[in-house]
Amino acid sequence: MKKNPFLSQIYITVFYILLVNYGFFITEVWQLIIFLISNLFFATITFLLEVFALYVLHQKQKIDSKKDAAKIIIQEIRRAEDIIADYKHTKSYEFAKKL
Repeated sequence: MKKNPFLSQIYITVFYILLVNYGFFITEVWQLIIFLISNLFFATITFLLEVFALYVLHQKQKIDSKKDAAKIIIQEIRRAEDIIADYKHTKSYEFAKKL
């Protein structure tokens, strides 16, 4: 496929118009690029990621503690069911029965 010289001339013209008319925009972009490679930017991103990681860790710990509490409750219910079943068979209750 042949390149269209007219199309490339249009690209050059548009770029020139943007450069002349919107030169301030290019300097703003340049300042943004300088900020993006600065230490302040990396420190800010690191701080935000640490805050996010702590939030996720906190949420996970809350969910895990709720799961642990539910497991303990289920364990106690099963123990009570076993004690009731033993009482039905033996008609006596052992106070010293271990888990």
